[in-house]
Amino acid sequence: MFLFCLAVAACSPVNDDTVNRAKDSIERDLKGNGIYERGNLPEDLDSDQLKGYFDIVRGAYRYVVNEDRDGRGELPIVEDDSVIEVFFDARIYKSNFESSTTFYTNIEARLAALAGGNPEFDPSAWPTLPLRIALPDDSNILKSVQRALVGCRAASERIIVDDEGNQTNEKLAGDVVRVYLTPDIGFGDTRVNNVPAGSTLVFEVTEIKVVE
Repeated sequence: MFLFCLAVAACSPVNDDTVNRAKDSIERDLKGNGIYERGNLPEDLDSDQLKGYFDIVRGAYRYVVNEDRDGRGELPIVEDDSVIEVFFDARIYKSNFESSTTFYTNIEARLAALAGGNPEFDPSAWPTLPLRIALPDDSNILKSVQRALVGCRAASERIIVDDEGNQTNEKLAGDVVRVYLTPDIGFGDTRVNNVPAGSTLVFEVTEIKVVE
């Protein structure tokens, strides 16, 4: 069974230069892809350059990948006392999301991708059940990630009735959220398993479900 501690708070200080470099790298990546801080757009930004928004939530950078979609506002909202279940991919951040290295995931498709071409990797040893989180102080995952998920939209279902009265359930996708953590709100200046000390992290939450 694969075990990994996802809730180790930064227990040793990280110097300001390291934190500032991490912030610069995250913002350079996001802005380079047309994603700017909500409410703080450059005056000379052309509308066709804007591809999305990020928010800074208590130091964490939150980017909802699929924010611009119809019906999002009708979905359940994650409250600060919600109980949720999530599927996610946690990575050691390296200048952009795609080149970042997974250190934990419960997404089957991601595990299959990691196993491809690597005969030593055993995806069956990793958990594939959703992670249950009781906000706001669950011990299963970093508090900085928990705080960033508050306000996001969760997956849902609705019943559609056709002209003949037949009913079908339609699944409505929730937010896909990337949460970028500078080292001071991640694992700090401490090595945690295979995550080096002082690492910047990014969590991509691909599915959120409110269960309570």
